[in-house]
Amino acid sequence: MDERGCLYAVGELLRQFKYDDGAVKIPQDIEIRTAPAFEIRGTQYGQSHVAKTLAHVRSWTEEETQRVILDYALAGANIFNTAPGPIFDFIISFGLMTQGGFGANTAGGDVPPEWEAFESIGRKSYVCLSVPEARKFMLQKCDQQFKSGPGYDLIKYHGGDGGGCECDKCNPYGLTFIKFVEEMAAIIHKYHPNTRIYFTNQKFDNEDDNAIFAPGFGPYGLYPKEILHQLPPRHVLVYYNEITHWKYAQHGYIQMYPRADRNGDLPPHWSHDIYERRPDQYLTMVYNRLTFYAWPRYYHRVFNDLMRYGVGDITQDGKMRVTFDLPEESHLNWRQFSHISDVWLIKR
Repeated sequence: MDERGCLYAVGELLRQFKYDDGAVKIPQDIEIRTAPAFEIRGTQYGQSHVAKTLAHVRSWTEEETQRVILDYALAGANIFNTAPGPIFDFIISFGLMTQGGFGANTAGGDVPPEWEAFESIGRKSYVCLSVPEARKFMLQKCDQQFKSGPGYDLIKYHGGDGGGCECDKCNPYGLTFIKFVEEMAAIIHKYHPNTRIYFTNQKFDNEDDNAIFAPGFGPYGLYPKEILHQLPPRHVLVYYNEITHWKYAQHGYIQMYPRADRNGDLPPHWSHDIYERRPDQYLTMVYNRLTFYAWPRYYHRVFNDLMRYGVGDITQDGKMRVTFDLPEESHLNWRQFSHISDVWLIKR
């Protein structure tokens, strides 16, 4: 219902028409779709450095560049990575979205030696974010660029390639990076409140990623997240979290590492965190099922992992259940979910 939607409709019609002997034939069974499957459908455009230097291709004219962009748009692309200038203006004139970029520690020029980031591949012009003067410099650079620059729909921060700092003070760099990007995001939103901030974890190791997610929403939320991914968007989740059956429940305490299944398989390594969260073995012997009173922090963690994907919770003394709130017109039935253990369906 906007300029961009009209452009996609034109592109879809052009693709479905049949062109034969100078005539355009319109098929009788044109497929009609009213919404895209994915919100972000972007691409780069332009010519590579390799093509120009090795293949010696000529540079596109501005008109040819515009033609390429429109070809991509008619095929469904809706966002393009671009710099400010005539092409930026051309892209937004068709209602298309734009992506810009910024390096959290990319100085882009000579910096004092004591500011230099340590990077194993030896690239220069990057600063260490543990140096207060370097941080101030990068914040000022960010403010200057976005104060005078156009409003992008999306700004991407890259963790590396190039960039990043591998010194001990910045370790884990993922945490140093994400906190600094948060400061920069506040600067960007001061001038462009509707711009969305994305970041990549290029060159991050496991310690970097875990530092970002540490107080976040970990493996306990993966199950409801996948349920929402599979269900149509009109459905919601309500939780019935158990509060006493901690030994035999979906998110109960793990008293020991699990045995292999009939195929000899063990849980994947990324579930290791779950099996580390065990109550003291002597405590469980003394208090049996009442041990749940001893570890409220665990319940707080699980609750916060889960609740971002649901609309509410009703605690009880049974096992944890996920409830699907189905509209009257829903065609789903319990048989479609009968293979999921501990799932109850309640129809509104």
